Amino acid sequence: MRSSENKNLPYLIAVTIMAIIAVIGIVIVAIVHPADSMLIIGAIIGFLTPTTLSLLAFMKSQETHQAVNGRLGQFIENSNALAASQGFAAGVAQNKADALSKSK
Repeated sequence: MRSSENKNLPYLIAVTIMAIIAVIGIVIVAIVHPADSMLIIGAIIGFLTPTTLSLLAFMKSQETHQAVNGRLGQFIENSNALAASQGFAAGVAQNKADALSKSK
């Protein structure tokens, strides 16, 4: 349970920061231009909503990229170990064949 909370923490922080930015922007607009500021507030919310979603998508893509790269590195290591062991086995078989041919 703890790992899923830690896994989602960066997303929660990002959403919280974007919400704080929205609230600060709305408060500033309400103070500076108190009369008929609904269009500006709507623009702020309309700008920050897709920006937040884009930020979350970017963060998720980075997480996926790191996971794939980590697995790819392990796959390459396993592939190299397999190739080395197959080469070793082929070398042993070749040495046995050479030894048998020399003894005849």
